[in-house]
Amino acid sequence: MILEAYACSDVGVQRPGNEDNLYFNGLIKEEAVESFKHYEKINVKKNRAVFGVFDGMGGYAKGEHAAYITADTAKMFLKDNKSGNPEELLNKICVEANTKVCDEIKNDSGQRMGATLSMLYFEGGKYSLCNVGDSPIYIMRKGELKRISLEHTEAATYIKIYGEAPPKDKKFPLTQHIGMSENLARLNPYCITDNIMEDDIFLICSDGLTDMLEDAEISRVINSSRPLSGIGKILLNNAIDRGGKDNISFVLIKATDVPKIELPKRKTPKTESVPEKKKEPEVKAESKKSEVKTKKEKSEKKSDKKKELDAEELSERKAAGKVIVGTILFIIVLAVISFIKISDSNANSFDNVDTQDSPESQVTDIQ
Repeated sequence: MILEAYACSDVGVQRPGNEDNLYFNGLIKEEAVESFKHYEKINVKKNRAVFGVFDGMGGYAKGEHAAYITADTAKMFLKDNKSGNPEELLNKICVEANTKVCDEIKNDSGQRMGATLSMLYFEGGKYSLCNVGDSPIYIMRKGELKRISLEHTEAATYIKIYGEAPPKDKKFPLTQHIGMSENLARLNPYCITDNIMEDDIFLICSDGLTDMLEDAEISRVINSSRPLSGIGKILLNNAIDRGGKDNISFVLIKATDVPKIELPKRKTPKTESVPEKKKEPEVKAESKKSEVKTKKEKSEKKSDKKKELDAEELSERKAAGKVIVGTILFIIVLAVISFIKISDSNANSFDNVDTQDSPESQVTDIQ
């Protein structure tokens, strides 16, 4: 990946000195130097490239010193740490710079000073962003300018109260900056990492540029077909022509020959192979007909046999019924005959008794 970079820091028109500083892949603006310009093409194949802008605050001397401490901290830290997770490295720079500026405040009778921090770290087809404060970072991608940093100001409170974006010329106190005492608030840098696309252009700048130029004008200048250094000169001149009320510092970076980053392939679960069903041999039409016929004959035979069995069973049942009826009739006849005989016997016995006891028979016997 090739990075074409152009950096500029200028005192502007109205300020007595330059409170801004910047970091250009190992280079910084020395303290008490009013301006800085540098252009370079960097081949980022195995190594990294890092850039940053730091806007000092607290009055000329104090703001300049705080911005220089922050830039120098980045320089020394990155010199000693050649590799590591980009976001972790950038976050450590913020913490270390904050500690140094806070120590400087204590050593200087508590006089307030501080700086913003906005940095980009390029490595392996990706960029990592880190910012503290309100110095913006933009990306120009496919003709569209977009802010990708997070503004640490009380502007969000204004939007909540009034329901609209604040006026362009209205400045809000910072909620995050380098030089924050832990007693007041916790330092919370904003960090993100994303892929780089071919011909992406990045802009890191102080508010001395964005206070003078609208985003639409910055976009038109960057979108022009001029070389990167020419774009930088036009941005600086336009900001000065509009008044140059603050120090103007920025770094422009254009990425080309960007490696394509392949997304990790999804692991597809292994599926067990299902054995194919054996195909049944084809049967000729005639054999199929004979099979059907045979099945039909068998069915008919079964039906006939069932009918025969049903007929035999019916006849057997009828015969058994006849036997039972005959037996019952025979028993009834015997019972009737027995009853008659008994009746006759009883009648004869009654007749004999009556003849013996009658008076006429007795008279006859005496005579």
